[in-house]
Amino acid sequence: MVEARLNQIKTDVEDELARERDLTEAEIDRLRFVTDQEIDRLREETDREVTGLAGRLEEQRNELLASSKCSSSTKLNIETWPIAGGNIFEAAMGAEALRDICVDLDLNKLARELRTQIRNTRSKQVRKKAVKRLRVVESLRKSNNRPNG
Repeated sequence: MVEARLNQIKTDVEDELARERDLTEAEIDRLRFVTDQEIDRLREETDREVTGLAGRLEEQRNELLASSKCSSSTKLNIETWPIAGGNIFEAAMGAEALRDICVDLDLNKLARELRTQIRNTRSKQVRKKAVKRLRVVESLRKSNNRPNG
């Protein structure tokens, strides 16, 4: 009789453990499902953000590559660019910026290029602009003024 009662208690405990195990596994499955859905949603959101950032980066890269050393801030809208990402270019203004540009200028080479452009262009507007630039370059060459001292 005692042994039968012990067996009954043992069976009841094993049944209760099995029910608890089933409930726990069901809860684990539910939590996995909810977590997987959240992970998928976050991945999609992150992919959209990365795609948008990559597009903006490509636009800014193309804008920077299309610019020349002497581009003005009206051409390069650098105020809207994020500061992060390191030193991609140097922006300056005023006399110091002009001095930095002039230090690296090879006036003889620039004069040759402008003369070639004047000879080879068919556009009156381009020729007129090149002639004006050539006058300035020749004036600088003759003045012997050098920005580096």
